[in-house]
Amino acid sequence: MNQLIWHFGAKDESIAPDIIKEGWLFDSSQAKLANNYTKAAKKHLLTLLTKKGREGQSDTIDWLQKVLQVKKLLTKESSPKTIKTVFTDEANAKLELLFRGHIFELEKESWFKNYLKNPIKNKYASHYFDYDIWISKQERRTELMTATGVVICPYCDRQYITHFLYKLDNGEKNKTLSTLDHFYTKSKYPLFALSLFNFIPACYGCNSVIRGDEALNIYPYCPNYNNFSVFKLEIPKSNIKENTPEIDKENETNNLVDFILCKENAEFSITQTASKELTPDISAEVNSDINTLKLNNVYTVHQDYVKDLLTIKRFYEEPNYRSYVENLLNATLFKEDIKFPVTLNKLRLFLIGYDWINETNSSDLIPKRPLSKLTNAILDDDYITEIVDD
Repeated sequence: MNQLIWHFGAKDESIAPDIIKEGWLFDSSQAKLANNYTKAAKKHLLTLLTKKGREGQSDTIDWLQKVLQVKKLLTKESSPKTIKTVFTDEANAKLELLFRGHIFELEKESWFKNYLKNPIKNKYASHYFDYDIWISKQERRTELMTATGVVICPYCDRQYITHFLYKLDNGEKNKTLSTLDHFYTKSKYPLFALSLFNFIPACYGCNSVIRGDEALNIYPYCPNYNNFSVFKLEIPKSNIKENTPEIDKENETNNLVDFILCKENAEFSITQTASKELTPDISAEVNSDINTLKLNNVYTVHQDYVKDLLTIKRFYEEPNYRSYVENLLNATLFKEDIKFPVTLNKLRLFLIGYDWINETNSSDLIPKRPLSKLTNAILDDDYITEIVDD
């Protein structure tokens, strides 16, 4: 696994300050939540480490000192009336970063990089960094996922992530139809089990059914994540030979799209592969993640959707058709007194049901609708067509 998981393409340090300004993901409005979460998490950990009779305390304290690279984890703080155990200043700063720091910040820390390379074992670690007790309460998990602003699974880009309130006899209760995945798995990296940066809101299929405990390489919130792979429309060679004349190599893409559109029940597959712009090592990691998440399997159900997009795009690219529809709408549905002129954005929305140009150019790094990457790829001609062996 690459240690610097956000360095693909140009390593753009200029965007880092805005993204990490408040600590977690992208939105500065999350600062209060991140602060409260970190304060509570540190208090919870301190309670467990100092509670009388709890098993594994000394082992866990030694383990934390090693992985955080601190000389001392706990110290006594005295006041006129009480003496209480607290974290040392050095340990407190590193725990603060551990719980709420952004991956950009953490990757600059030697203890973080060393732990990734060599995750020191401690059989008690999962009892002190216990996600099942601390996070999996429905209300806390829903609050965290809602705060991210993520509404589409970042792994498959196919499923909505939904949060809502429903009423019980004793009041309102949060409900979520998704899960919090751990980018670095709890089983191998228990130290990150409660870290905000490690929480990836994901659909149940990607997290629990498909991925499980398998490792991933590419952090889904690093810059240009969606540009690391490209879509391919693959057509079996035998299907081409049986149903079409010889393919003109100079116009292969148009010819193959014609084949998909014109032949009833045309056979083709929708796959993803690493972009050619990546280095060989990064390409291997991207393709490994595609395989781990079974993306080339789950996208097979979207053939009809791709055919619809290709068909609509053909109409959209016909200037006479666009002009006719624009004039028709302005003349009939949207009179001038309604003050709703047919702009190019609205025309795209009407013809295609999706203003993909505005969405593509948006600075928002979080998709707002399912299949946005596939939609943009087809409508922008940013995909590959290929004849493949059966």
